[in-house]
Amino acid sequence: MGDGKAFGLHKTNRSVLGTDGAEVRSDEFDDPYESYQPPSSLWDPDFDHFLRAYPALVIDALTQWHETLSGARGMIVNHATNDVLILLRAVRDGDGRTAARTARAIFEHLVHYKEVASSRDKATQYEAHQHVTADQLARARIGLGLLRGKARKQEGLRLTALGRRAQRPLLEAMDRYGASFQRGWTAGTSVRSLAERHDLMPGYESYRILSGVMHGSAGALLGTRREKGSQVTHRLGMDLQLAPLAFHEGVAWWRAMLDDLPATAVHPDWGLGLREATDELLTGYVEVFAGCRRLDNRLWPTGGALPKRVAVLALYPNDKARWFLHDLAAGLLRPARLVGEAPEGMDELVAKLRPEVGKAGGRPATCAVLHVRVEPIEGRRPVHEAQLLLPRDILGFLDEVQVSQ
Repeated sequence: MGDGKAFGLHKTNRSVLGTDGAEVRSDEFDDPYESYQPPSSLWDPDFDHFLRAYPALVIDALTQWHETLSGARGMIVNHATNDVLILLRAVRDGDGRTAARTARAIFEHLVHYKEVASSRDKATQYEAHQHVTADQLARARIGLGLLRGKARKQEGLRLTALGRRAQRPLLEAMDRYGASFQRGWTAGTSVRSLAERHDLMPGYESYRILSGVMHGSAGALLGTRREKGSQVTHRLGMDLQLAPLAFHEGVAWWRAMLDDLPATAVHPDWGLGLREATDELLTGYVEVFAGCRRLDNRLWPTGGALPKRVAVLALYPNDKARWFLHDLAAGLLRPARLVGEAPEGMDELVAKLRPEVGKAGGRPATCAVLHVRVEPIEGRRPVHEAQLLLPRDILGFLDEVQVSQ
């Protein structure tokens, strides 16, 4: 399974499109993503070193907290510390969407911690919700149908036992907190209400902004979608507008939570406590913002994005020409037919391709033709680009040929 064949995948021979329109294989590309540098490579090295080392302080503090915190408070600290480390990794990589979702969760950990710390009854209510999750897992039996033999039997028994142990405490919790308890441990009390109760409404406004990513709202696409006139560019990968926002709010909410957590002893190798180190970490927002902004400006195309599917003309012996639609992302060329009239300059283009026919083991001479529409022929099987396009070391680029509709 290591080579991906079990999933119908294989190492592809990527292709590139030259400025002159000639398509050639580019075997050094073996995945569909462009190479990029993370924003952390643009930060001040001292700050980047500080951010990389900061988790050591969190881990040291966590060890001390779990010696004194139990029950609901210890559970929430488990959530929060894991999410802080996820947040910092995501920001370093420019993964703004993961950072936004994680920062949003840190706000919830903050309000939940304040809620359970204010009342033993609330802490008990938080702890009881683990039985809801256990019951859900036992009934959903996720993935069990794909397992076989001993693994399936053991997992089935585990889930059955999980549900059986949860049944009685779940019924008791439902009787105590009502039917809404199944939808969340707060039994219908909204995050907004908790934020109001604990004087966190300024943070709640940022929480709503970050929630746009979780809920798939249009406004959360600012970092991965750009309109310029009639052209729309969709970007896969880094969201460099969300990353600084998530860093600032996530670290600020984490810092607020530290005020409610027990103070920890200063780490001997650092000479400062976690609270002071977190204050220092937050000042690094300037570096995060500047690095993400520089990289973001560099990555967006000056115009529209290059097309992911282009028309390709293949010239065979005896001037036999065929059209293909090249799906660059999939690495496939689909037999196609021309839509409308043949473009101007076709004779000149054929003349440029003719001397290259037959130079590469029976492959045709191929050339991408921009601004020409072709549509795939129904029922015709696609051809892998490595079977049709010329290897780079056989054909140099053609002189530029202007072809227009």
